[in-house]
Amino acid sequence: MTGFNTISCRTSDLSTGIGLHITVSAGGQTATSSDTLTFPALPIVERVSGCVDDLDTNSTSQCGTEGGQVITLYGKVFVSPLTIFVGGSRCSGETSYDTNTRATCVLPPGTGALKAVTVSSTGQTSSDLVKKLSYAAPSITAIESDACTPLDPLTVVNCPSHGGVPITIEGRNFGGSLAGALIGSALCQSPQQDPIFPHRKLVCTIPPGTASGLGVLLLQSGGALTESGAKLSYSQCQPGLRVSSADQYSCTACENGKMADVLSAKTCTECFPGKRANAEKSACVDCAPGFSSPQGSDVCFQCSTGKFASAPGLVQCEDCAPGSYADTAGRSICIPVAAGYFQDMSGQTVQKPCPRGYVNPTSNNPTCQACGIGRYQSEMAQFECENCPAGSIAPSSGSSACTNCTAGFYNSASGQSSWYVR
Repeated sequence: MTGFNTISCRTSDLSTGIGLHITVSAGGQTATSSDTLTFPALPIVERVSGCVDDLDTNSTSQCGTEGGQVITLYGKVFVSPLTIFVGGSRCSGETSYDTNTRATCVLPPGTGALKAVTVSSTGQTSSDLVKKLSYAAPSITAIESDACTPLDPLTVVNCPSHGGVPITIEGRNFGGSLAGALIGSALCQSPQQDPIFPHRKLVCTIPPGTASGLGVLLLQSGGALTESGAKLSYSQCQPGLRVSSADQYSCTACENGKMADVLSAKTCTECFPGKRANAEKSACVDCAPGFSSPQGSDVCFQCSTGKFASAPGLVQCEDCAPGSYADTAGRSICIPVAAGYFQDMSGQTVQKPCPRGYVNPTSNNPTCQACGIGRYQSEMAQFECENCPAGSIAPSSGSSACTNCTAGFYNSASGQSSWYVR
């Protein structure tokens, strides 16, 4: 006390007062001021709970975007009346408890992670750096479109590749407005949230596409993206068709001699030599034995006469070897020449008879053998020679007839090549 008319004192730390009268007692006398004193302290938020709480970080997460959960704040200087804000949106039903160290309120709708939780009391507002509340990420429970074929609640197929058809996405925690959706990497067009259940249902227009197994993901406005979701597949160009180069969404048949063996092929593949495209143009198949084909063919061609192809998938037909022939087209093997016949050239269509004086004792021989001396063959196409009868000779090989003995000579045995003098 100084000067008999001035008194100084200090309020307690973190205390607060609003409209307080000052009472002074001295010398057994008491006096109360008509003026009032207000000395607010700054509110402090230390912990938030009410959704999925984390005691290590004093925070809570996975709060529903629709709001409505009662959250509890722990801290200091929560003096009524007070207001509580989460990410700039005001809670409702704020109430202070336990000598101003605990407060509750009803969470407002919202989206996003690590939202600032602030308390305003006695004209002071807590720091907005306290970010201890996170709303839940969206989840998808079903997708549906009348233009697609459902496989299960989370999978649709055969959606039109030109797009332009609506799809309904259902789930939870979409946020109250401005949510969007991705199909693969493309935005689902013109998203509209349900007017009655905006946090649970959204309708958008499928963009054009051709791929299969695309993820359908929902994106909150200012919030999170679904980590996993539904799957959408567009109508696929079937094997034998390719995606049109004109618009990238319609299907075009593969050109002659080409095939596509996968769904929604970008290009068709030319068939290799020895193969042809099947009728559906979905595969290249081997040409059958007796046939061959050039590269990029829709048909296999018969081997011409004199040629053969012994195995499937041959690039070209081969000439029949000497000793064989092919008298018809499309042969897988050549015909061996028969006994009594020969063929000394390759790529031939007929067998030739052995000439007189010559024979072919076995099949598949390219040449005939001359009858030895003392033997002959007077007929064509024979497989063995005959001995000259007694009284005749064949002095040289390759004889077609025997020579009778002349006067003064004789030959009493068959198969002889010379005479004897009488």
